[in-house]
Amino acid sequence: MGVQRLRMSNRGFSLLELIITIAILSIGIVSILQTISFSGQVWHKAQDSTRAVFLAQDIMQKADFDELRGMIIEGVQEGKTKGLNWKSYIRPLAESELYQMDLEVAWGQPPIEDQINITTYLRAR
Repeated sequence: MGVQRLRMSNRGFSLLELIITIAILSIGIVSILQTISFSGQVWHKAQDSTRAVFLAQDIMQKADFDELRGMIIEGVQEGKTKGLNWKSYIRPLAESELYQMDLEVAWGQPPIEDQINITTYLRAR
């Protein structure tokens, strides 16, 4: 009787057990791959946002230097730099020595286009 039990317990896995195991492993692997893909998308979006903020900072710093030299350029200026489109609009404020600068930096492909908008003020010298 002891030998017969030993033979029964050494039969291996059934086909149903293998199918269930493969299904569970597949779900786990798919979940991990989706997580990796999502993290790559988030990283790319964060990189684009950071580049846009640095470009906006550069444009605003140039306007600040122009302000210090007394060379504020009114109107619309626009450009494209490494996949980032930017547009600035500088206009004088009524009855003051201030100018308002509206800056927009956009990236991505329409209809899904991300952008940042910044407004600052410059002082005429």
